[in-house]
Amino acid sequence: MWLIVKYKTKEFKFFKYNLLKNIDEKTFFYYPKIQKYKISNKNKSSGSDKNILGNYIIIYSTKFSQKFMLNKLSHIPGVSHILNGFKESQDQIKNFINHCKKHEDENGYLKQSFFEFNFLNKGKFIKGPLINYIFKVIEEQKNKLKILVNG
Repeated sequence: MWLIVKYKTKEFKFFKYNLLKNIDEKTFFYYPKIQKYKISNKNKSSGSDKNILGNYIIIYSTKFSQKFMLNKLSHIPGVSHILNGFKESQDQIKNFINHCKKHEDENGYLKQSFFEFNFLNKGKFIKGPLINYIFKVIEEQKNKLKILVNG
């Protein structure tokens, strides 16, 4: 079962170590990352990894379906919060991971193609006053979408 966990940034290594020790050695971690380059005044560049989810991580273990394991996980040092609704969202989490993996390079970093949203032409509102309405994208501008809702 997949979980999305918010961790305390400064305690990430400690959190990961405790999770593997207390929960399961076969736990799978996924956090899509990009490589940031910083160029100094002397034309030297240095790279660093950046998790695009901020301080959230996607974790998989078969033991997460057991309620006492989730309780145990929430008390591991470094865990800030476990997102609710993960049981109902397993398909969406898998789809997100597959989408990320399609856009990774050979080193595991996301490519620019991940951030290009030209695949969006239909959608469905999931919150707000237009909940469950299906829309079609008619026109796409730099930071605006013109949509058609229910014809």
